[in-house]
Amino acid sequence: MSKRLFCTTLCATQLLVITGATADSFTGDSKLNLQLRNYYFNRDFRHNTGGQSYREEWTQSFFVNYESGYFADFIGFDASIFSTLKLDSGKGTSGTGLLVTTDDGDSESYASLGVALLKAKFAETEIKWGRQLTTSPLFYYGDSRAQPQSFKGISIQSNDVSNLTITGGRFTEVKNKASSNFESFSTTEYGFNGDSDSFSFIGFDYNLSDTSSISFHTSKYDDIWKQFYYNYNQSFTLTDDLALSMDLVHYRTINDGDPTDTGYTDRDNKASSASFKLSKGGAGVTVAYQTITGDYLYDYILDSDSIYLANSAQLYDFNFEDERSWQVRFDYDFSGVGIPGLNFMTRYIKGDNIDLDSSLSNSALGISGESSRGEEWERDIEARYTLQNGSLKGMQFRLRLASLRTNYDDRDRDEIRLIVNHSFDLL
Repeated sequence: MSKRLFCTTLCATQLLVITGATADSFTGDSKLNLQLRNYYFNRDFRHNTGGQSYREEWTQSFFVNYESGYFADFIGFDASIFSTLKLDSGKGTSGTGLLVTTDDGDSESYASLGVALLKAKFAETEIKWGRQLTTSPLFYYGDSRAQPQSFKGISIQSNDVSNLTITGGRFTEVKNKASSNFESFSTTEYGFNGDSDSFSFIGFDYNLSDTSSISFHTSKYDDIWKQFYYNYNQSFTLTDDLALSMDLVHYRTINDGDPTDTGYTDRDNKASSASFKLSKGGAGVTVAYQTITGDYLYDYILDSDSIYLANSAQLYDFNFEDERSWQVRFDYDFSGVGIPGLNFMTRYIKGDNIDLDSSLSNSALGISGESSRGEEWERDIEARYTLQNGSLKGMQFRLRLASLRTNYDDRDRDEIRLIVNHSFDLL
């Protein structure tokens, strides 16, 4: 055998070995699962005279999620298909956000390619480009209905520095929860103009120790607002079975638009909350205080969960202009009394001092303006159980009950949500 043929054969063999190893990494680390979500939603409007008296819908959703490994330990892709079937709804009861509402007021099933992205990894830094789910406290995808919200753009996350996580991204389109389509940003959560070409953010989360952390995030909703997020979290061990945790949150919103533009809104605002939780065994008691100051309510991306304030609850966020709110909450984990997988929560939140005379309150609340100050309260009860063994191990049943009362409009409501989640690994 000639030297040239020997070298060629040796190189080809090495290439096959390397290619096989990288292919094994790509396929061996891949994940494929099917997630099922059954969702019943009922909202009873207590005093909605002349309008819809209640909303009620029932759906079954299927999420097929694929995550590849990294070819050559560098590049891969993820994809998720979301599909939601209508089990029960109608023209008179639609509008829960579980289904697409048609022009004639009916509702229909829908499907979407919610995730479709390329990803690249170098050391502990990962870049994703395409349709994806984001988790910034200023840009957190909404997942409180049948399908999750999704955004289209590019993101980066780095953990190369010990105890520090750096995240960032720029996004240009959104698929809201009850939608199949990706569209440009157009409206904020509270119905104000949100027409924008892009949303960008960067954030830093640092673990000071095993029991404390700090965070700083900033974002720009182009031509709409700039926001800043600050957080300090600390936990203390008081005795062997008694612990105290503290969570401090502050949001700052400033304008990023031209005051001469049509639809311009003064968005200057500060939103702060402080919560303290005392835990003993399986029980926990939380108290929280939240305040909103400035010329605007705390607003965020439509349909998203971009609000980490302590008093953001099932029905209301308690974030109207000048609002102050208090919360008391009780949690219990039944594992300690022989029922693992069962959890219970109840909370009561009271808000007051809402500026009803503001033109912004007029737009957000749909009222004509009052010289008095508004008040509201919300009561939530939640029970959650996860099967611990058997062929359906991991299936979760979640019952959520909520009531809201106000003294300034006809938005009083009672709500029932029953959600069943389960997932199966297919690969």
